[in-house]
Amino acid sequence: MMGVLGSSSSSLAITVVLGLILNAAVSYGGTSSNYSRTAFPTYNNTDMPVDSEAFYVPPGINSPQQVHITQGDHVGTAIIVSWITPTAPGSNIVLYWSTQENGTKIQLAEATIGAYRYYNYTSGFIHHANISNLQFNTKYYYQLGEGQYARTFWFVTPPAPGPDVPYTFGLIGDLGQTYNSNSTLAHYQLDPLNGQTVLYLGDLSYADNYPFHDNVRWDTWGRFVERSAAYQTWIWTVGNHEVDWAPELGEPVPFVPYSHRYHTPYEAAGSTAPFWYSIKRGPAYIIVMAAYSAFGN
Repeated sequence: MMGVLGSSSSSLAITVVLGLILNAAVSYGGTSSNYSRTAFPTYNNTDMPVDSEAFYVPPGINSPQQVHITQGDHVGTAIIVSWITPTAPGSNIVLYWSTQENGTKIQLAEATIGAYRYYNYTSGFIHHANISNLQFNTKYYYQLGEGQYARTFWFVTPPAPGPDVPYTFGLIGDLGQTYNSNSTLAHYQLDPLNGQTVLYLGDLSYADNYPFHDNVRWDTWGRFVERSAAYQTWIWTVGNHEVDWAPELGEPVPFVPYSHRYHTPYEAAGSTAPFWYSIKRGPAYIIVMAAYSAFGN
């Protein structure tokens, strides 16, 4: 397992339990990353400007962006693909295929499309598609959008659950979208341990640090992490910066931006809320518990 790579500007709001499944055998998980950010004064915790190259906007008027995937069932044979089209619903179809299977059969999954409003902000069109009945330990490609601006990504499903299956998790929390966040994500992507799934420990965009909880910063963050989150599963939970409870702005319901943008496989785990769920992934049984889930009650 790799180390915690995010900043410590707020406390973690999640307990992640990695348990061995099927039996109680002990296996060696390797050495955590020893990466740490540079100290002041070279430490740069200033947010990158909205036109930063780190927030790359794909070409095309309504191209899919902010693409990310997470596990879509309890054992790892499904994923949830999520993306946003900024100006119109566009296509809600995901094409996917694997070259490892006999013949390259292109299949499709259909996404739901939604949107939300928060104070003076209106989101783009948010798509979520569940791709199921995948094979373990297999590389799949998937395509979003149509025509010359269609975008293609790939992911690898985990091995079947078992106690002695090699698998590497990365831990990231409190990432934000500072210059330092950029170096953190780059470190994770280039780490020789080759993390295969991110366990995200809460506090995503820090949009709530801006006046009126500027949700444009949810969009920039989604584009920022796409370079990793579109290619491997990020397992989500909330921290205090996802609460976005602001009655003074006419926003009395917590978690509105997060809940619309980031889905979890909570129903597959028998949970009644997306903030509490469990999954099996390779050798680990992962339990997600969000301390802020009862906020506002």
